[in-house]
Amino acid sequence: MPNKQAQAIFLSHNFHSMTQGDSSIAEYCQHMKTLADALRDVGHPVQDSQLVLNLLHGLNPRYSNTADDIANFTVSFPSFTQPRDMLALKEFASPTRRSNGGAFNQNKGGDDKKKWNGKGRGGRFQQPAYGGQQTG
Repeated sequence: MPNKQAQAIFLSHNFHSMTQGDSSIAEYCQHMKTLADALRDVGHPVQDSQLVLNLLHGLNPRYSNTADDIANFTVSFPSFTQPRDMLALKEFASPTRRSNGGAFNQNKGGDDKKKWNGKGRGGRFQQPAYGGQQTG
């Protein structure tokens, strides 16, 4: 049992500190889903709402408008596939779209992590005000 607990802690840290960086939406979402599945396999399932919030939290800032639209859904909380599809469409339609096969950022120090400004459903994810470096 202790091995599963240690594995769950490791996976949870990787899941919650993951950022998109220069990865495509498809790569980012697949990696996040893989981590969520691994957490489920060690007895720590991730709810769909947690998956969506984590997806939005780690997005590259160029998707901030789409993230705001997703965060402000009024009918019900979206399933993971709805924001994934919205972001993939935004990525596809973007004139600055990159297909360089970038890597995921596993945020170790927290300097480049977006922060929630605490304004409830109308709030926004923002880059920190201090001099942290951005990776994306």
